[in-house]
Amino acid sequence: MPASSTTLSKAELGEQLAQLAQTQGVTQQTLADALGIHRSTISKVFKGQVQKLTHYESIAKQLGTSTQKLSKQLKFEATPQLKGSSNSQASVITVAIQKGGSGKTTTVVNLAALWAREGLKVLVIDLDMQGHCALHLGEQADGAALMNAIRTRSKVDPIKTEFGVDLLAGGAALRSLTPHLLSSISPLTEVKRLVKLYRDDYDLILIDTAPSLETSTCNAIVAADFLLIPVQTETGALEGLATLYEVYEMLSEDHGPIQILASVPTLHDARTVLHDQMLQTLQQHTHLRPTDIVIKRSIPVAEAFTMRQPVSEYAPDSSAAESFEDLCHELTQRLLAHGALQTADTTMTQALQEVAQ
Repeated sequence: MPASSTTLSKAELGEQLAQLAQTQGVTQQTLADALGIHRSTISKVFKGQVQKLTHYESIAKQLGTSTQKLSKQLKFEATPQLKGSSNSQASVITVAIQKGGSGKTTTVVNLAALWAREGLKVLVIDLDMQGHCALHLGEQADGAALMNAIRTRSKVDPIKTEFGVDLLAGGAALRSLTPHLLSSISPLTEVKRLVKLYRDDYDLILIDTAPSLETSTCNAIVAADFLLIPVQTETGALEGLATLYEVYEMLSEDHGPIQILASVPTLHDARTVLHDQMLQTLQQHTHLRPTDIVIKRSIPVAEAFTMRQPVSEYAPDSSAAESFEDLCHELTQRLLAHGALQTADTTMTQALQEVAQ
């Protein structure tokens, strides 16, 4: 009589691997050194918190077995399959902080690519004249199409990137954006008018902004359902955060409702005492909804920008890619809790909402 097949969740598989490692006297650090996988990722595998099967397979092989031997059939409960917003319109997330170099564009591009990989229709609007979103996604653009769309209040075709993300690219043409907005009858709602043209076509719209609180950034906040704040764990960034919050409160009161989705600690260097102190300070500001996930300063992230790819494509097995995947999962839970997205499984939707609350 053939052996009956077993079905393991990733949590159960991780537990089996952890028990096998303990039996053999193999430590997490030993596995990390042997496989070139960060020790924190090994720990997450043992807890069933990593989505990629390749990590489970690598550890199993190092321990002298395979995932196939541990289970005839694997059932993974990874990031839920999403099916778009509950109101059939895109949820709009503006990413803003007035300090340059805080990781705004990196956050936008990497999250957009991961959500697109999960099957969501994602549009990125880049309101920065530097045009770094296009560069990061391997495209060339000068911002002229976006500027024309704002000026004429008309819809233009976005760039279809190879990573499944649509893009209204920024660039040098946006130098005339602020004068145009200031001359408008309604200077704080022009971007909101533009976004309205695309809401029915997408599940998520992410808006990247200039590193300032000028009129274009205020426009982007007014256009948003959610505000996402990347915060470099340094003194200057936290000082700028206070100013951003004041502006957010004013705009939310006059043009809301706008929710703070999260503040994300970025470019963190755990070896630096100042960075750890700033991280602790940020985590105390619960009204800013800091994420559990911290994005650390990372060479693969910098290299991915140079190679014009999201880090999940450039270095999928890196700890940086894992961090962005974990961040994407945490933010997905928060969006579900706000009713912004739905999964194909109603039970899973309810479970995620409970977790996020």
